[in-house]
Amino acid sequence: MRNLLIFLLLATANAMSQSATTICGKIVNENGDAVEYATVGSVKSGKGTLSDSEGTFTLKILQESNDTLHFSHVSYEDVKVPLSEVKEKGVSIVMPTRKLDEVVVYSGKRKNAKLVGKGVGVPGAVTSFTPANLGQEVGSIVETEKPFEVQEISFRTKSNGINEALLSINIYSLDAEKGVFTNIMNRPIYVEIPTGEKKQEFTVKPQELILLDPGSYFVSVKFVDCDKNLKENWSKSDEWDNRKRYEMSKQSIHFPLYMKGSYIRKGVLDPLEEVPVNIGLKVKGVEYR
Repeated sequence: MRNLLIFLLLATANAMSQSATTICGKIVNENGDAVEYATVGSVKSGKGTLSDSEGTFTLKILQESNDTLHFSHVSYEDVKVPLSEVKEKGVSIVMPTRKLDEVVVYSGKRKNAKLVGKGVGVPGAVTSFTPANLGQEVGSIVETEKPFEVQEISFRTKSNGINEALLSINIYSLDAEKGVFTNIMNRPIYVEIPTGEKKQEFTVKPQELILLDPGSYFVSVKFVDCDKNLKENWSKSDEWDNRKRYEMSKQSIHFPLYMKGSYIRKGVLDPLEEVPVNIGLKVKGVEYR
């Protein structure tokens, strides 16, 4: 009993020493331009958020002296800052532009091709984003046996009840054995999703040359933004009762599901986890023979 009491006292003292802190700030590049939808997170706790369209962010975490804030974006070099050096209000983070890798241009015969890895459809099955899921990511795995130039990426939604919903497209090279995902893009692709109860199909074209070497790739959609008022309302979702939660469930984006393995990222800083289904993304382009 005495040992249990000592343990409880120590646990309480430790919890009191780790007070919560709210970090607010803005992320910019070397020219002072806002870095939109960058990932911001605590390395120790794994808790994170996204900057908004103006580069501003707010993150509430425990104040721990040995923690580090990690900032990342496909167009910029990662930045890590010790939490002890960050002021609670008005912190400014500068992210250097990422140096582009040399692009290998293939020559020879070209053939129009399509990479599809969706598998069999699951009638009535969906996966969803709500305004509480900013930073969540879902997609499909595609494979190419020959060098491939990406020209179009397409996907479908079954319905959308989220105002001003914005998704980004990402492509990761995949080493399944090592569990390593490497984003091969240099410029983000954003897709606005109109509200509606009917199915919609979206086709986007990269603003950069994307060449895939033979291998496996994870192509995903990531939920990055929506109406400001919706985000504020959903930030209090832990306080809702079941009735309120049911009423708000209409504020969701639904994607169809297909029976073939893929991956999902449930939170901003969470690792990609293997799942037995995917959302049927397709990649069109040119295959080099």
